[in-house]
Amino acid sequence: MRRSARLRSLLKARTQDRQQQEAATGPSSPTSSTTSSSATTCSTSPSSSSSSSSSSSSSSSLSTSVSSVRTKRAKRQSQQQSSASRSSSAAATVPAAWDRLPPAFLELFQRKQSRAGEDDEPGQTFDEYLTEAKELSKTYRPPKTRRVIYLQPIGDFCDDPLDFECLQRLCAAFYEGMEVKVRPTWPIVQVPPAEQQQQQQPKTKSSVGNGNGQKQQAASSSSATSAQVPVSDTGTSKKTSNSTSSKGGRGKKGDAGDTDTSSSSSTMFAIETPHGFFDLISRQRGPHGETQFCLHEFVDAVLYKIPKNAWCVMAVTMHDLFETPDDEFCMGRAWGGSHGGVVGFRRYAPDLLPPIKHEKGLSSRSLVTSRAVKTLIHEIGHCFLMDHCTECVCLMNASYSLEQDLNIPLLLCPTDLHKLQHALRSTDIRTRYRGLADAYAQYPLFFSRERQHVLAALKALG
Repeated sequence: MRRSARLRSLLKARTQDRQQQEAATGPSSPTSSTTSSSATTCSTSPSSSSSSSSSSSSSSSLSTSVSSVRTKRAKRQSQQQSSASRSSSAAATVPAAWDRLPPAFLELFQRKQSRAGEDDEPGQTFDEYLTEAKELSKTYRPPKTRRVIYLQPIGDFCDDPLDFECLQRLCAAFYEGMEVKVRPTWPIVQVPPAEQQQQQQPKTKSSVGNGNGQKQQAASSSSATSAQVPVSDTGTSKKTSNSTSSKGGRGKKGDAGDTDTSSSSSTMFAIETPHGFFDLISRQRGPHGETQFCLHEFVDAVLYKIPKNAWCVMAVTMHDLFETPDDEFCMGRAWGGSHGGVVGFRRYAPDLLPPIKHEKGLSSRSLVTSRAVKTLIHEIGHCFLMDHCTECVCLMNASYSLEQDLNIPLLLCPTDLHKLQHALRSTDIRTRYRGLADAYAQYPLFFSRERQHVLAALKALG
């Protein structure tokens, strides 16, 4: 009994010492607790050894539990700090100046008025853009190794209807830090009937998407296998048509696999590329009875082999285009996730669309170029995964008639400008506006109102 009482007093004293030590430096490890208990039991009798072992086990279990809780808490805090660090890093890439834009700058932008008969598009905020862009594409911001925009002329350009140097210069100024290159023209050739069954062309794995998350097979007018390329799951477009079923927007497209076979042309055409021939679907429903081409095969051709340094490749043609059987015509289409698209400028010719008020005095070539550059830059904007704008009068507005199309300015609203500056990793709005002012100054008859807006914006920004 005397030895048991002495042992209890020793254990009590040791427990008090350990509690004081834990209060000062934290709990002792299970190993040290077990070791001290073992040393105690070595000098005691078997009966006291059982009591000591029980105390040791309880103490070790408590120490292990506390250590486990603290480890989990430290791990959770580490994860929270890591998440906060990533958030702050992402926030650092967003230009901080957008939180301090002066009211005089914001007042320069006119609110967009909705019109009867137009699709009620949801629009896209900056936060939605960040979320959707990351979901649609792993790379929505051009890396240093992919900062070239390629323009690929396709078809007939008789009488030099387009000023490609102007398109190149204005695209480069609008997409600051990107290089714009014009590739040699690919002709559209007529395939003799005897060769139509034997026509060979490149084959790819996937099929052309129709913009609503599906992949469709375009019906070919010949027995040859159509060239197919992988495209994005979601695409956006700028369309101009008198048909109410073909208005532009995300997920608003008809079935790309349906072709108006009743009006299909019996003559077969193909795009001749360095990689082979790409058969075209055509119909005789263009202006003045001209041949009209389905735009999907143009995208097939340009996306078949994309240069490694390309951010996007845009097919440019003066032929009339359509996408679905219900379309009267289509001015342009882009697949953002695949970084490709096509624009057709036949409807911009002065014989089909005479000059409006601010276009008076322009030559035929200047008239078509000034109209074409806006549609081209709009579609390239979709390759940066920007959706249609519904807030202000802006280049990223969807157009539902040629009249609306001509009155859209070559300017971005603050929200879309924020998206583009983030995508291009640019933080200085003034540098962008100075570059645009210089570019617009070279074409005073084209974009005088845009230049006045840019100069006013620079003044407002200070």
